[in-house]
Amino acid sequence: MIDTNLLRRILKLAFPIILIQISVASLTVIDSIMAGAMSVEKLGGMALVIAITNPVVLGMAGLFMVLSGFIGQCAGAVSQKSEIEKSGSEGLLSNTRTRAESDSITQSSQSFSYYLLTGIYLALPLGISACFVAPFLLEGAEQVGVNKQLLSVAKVYMEGYKYSFVPLALFLVMRFFLEGMKKVSVLMLTFVLGIPLNIGANYVLMYGKFGFPELGIAGIGYATTLVWCTNLSVLSFVVFREIKSHSYLARISLRPPIEYFANIIKTGLPVSIMLVLEVGLFSVLGLLSSRLEPADAAAHQIVVNLATFLLNIPLGVGMALTVVVGFHFGAKQFQEIKICAFHGLVLVIFFQGIVGTALIFFSRALVGLYSSDIVVVDTAIGLFGIATLYFLVDAIQLYFTAVMRGMNDSLAPMLINLFCCWVLGVPLALYLVNTSLALKGLWVALLVSFTLSAVLMLVRLLSRHFAPMNKAVLT
Repeated sequence: MIDTNLLRRILKLAFPIILIQISVASLTVIDSIMAGAMSVEKLGGMALVIAITNPVVLGMAGLFMVLSGFIGQCAGAVSQKSEIEKSGSEGLLSNTRTRAESDSITQSSQSFSYYLLTGIYLALPLGISACFVAPFLLEGAEQVGVNKQLLSVAKVYMEGYKYSFVPLALFLVMRFFLEGMKKVSVLMLTFVLGIPLNIGANYVLMYGKFGFPELGIAGIGYATTLVWCTNLSVLSFVVFREIKSHSYLARISLRPPIEYFANIIKTGLPVSIMLVLEVGLFSVLGLLSSRLEPADAAAHQIVVNLATFLLNIPLGVGMALTVVVGFHFGAKQFQEIKICAFHGLVLVIFFQGIVGTALIFFSRALVGLYSSDIVVVDTAIGLFGIATLYFLVDAIQLYFTAVMRGMNDSLAPMLINLFCCWVLGVPLALYLVNTSLALKGLWVALLVSFTLSAVLMLVRLLSRHFAPMNKAVLT
């Protein structure tokens, strides 16, 4: 039985996160459009930097993504223990037990700040390290024979872009902290302001307006750093105001217990690896498509680009469910976890149904935004039947991963993803691309590997989590 009120509550949290995800993707799209207006070489150089540093960005995002689940668990624990304390004050519990519960509430409340501090302490060295590592990644690209003209442009763009990693890393910590607290409206504000700021800063720094020097493609890199610094400033103010209102803040140490570092790394590192593995898979498939006709490679990249953009919708729903599941997991409300997980899955399937319908009926218009070449357009449209099914199964397996992340289970999903994408998916793609399927073989390989991943994720969710919950509820 579907509870429409519950669907609305989940959607109320998920909708802003979906908009945030789409807005983040839009920043790169805007930069690409403005770089392309300068020249094809400028666009290619920027694209090279983004491709090389994407695993770094996704790795940091995956590590700190688990913060929303931990913060949700803290909120659930505080809520549950507050109810117990309230019952105790009404005579149902002894004074001794009530004091113990009160101390437990304080400890759970302090965890909010400890997780925030731990995230900051991890983000600073990671962001600083990325500033120094990113230029060396370009040097590595030079060794594998990347076009020297594109490489020259990429080095200029990197001059400003490399500084964005520090504010971005800290921003991720603030973002997922606020998501865990269900304070998502302010996140939308940062990106509503960030998009026009990005356009304006790009224009001013690229062309040297209002007394600023003309920096060209480097100006886009510096503008990106400015946008992330601004977004970080906004969120830092909101987070500080949020934690300042709690009386337990004065009693915390600036040296979080080691268990908080261990929790984030233990749970977040597999998420980071899984995201990098998926990016790596598409990189390999892109290389395989480049062995075919140029039109095939272009069509493949168009569909991949659309897939990456549209998967922000189920990813946003999944992030919202990580928070919701984390809350109920911390409160030990197991039946509510199952109910919310089911309703979240309904939302994912519903949204992907809309996406699939739009892809089928508006495929030519969507592809036309990328290319006017009739061969490229027809080839891309021919992939949409398989790609639509892929969108659905990938969305479902991403959703199952998000639900399990809310219960601190990330290692098993990562291993499942590793097996399905690399042990099964890559060899299957290598075989099918050399058959009569050609380019379609790559998407058949994607569909098969992610379908198996979704099935294995479901088995893991039912056997490892829901089955024990049934016993807990019955006892």
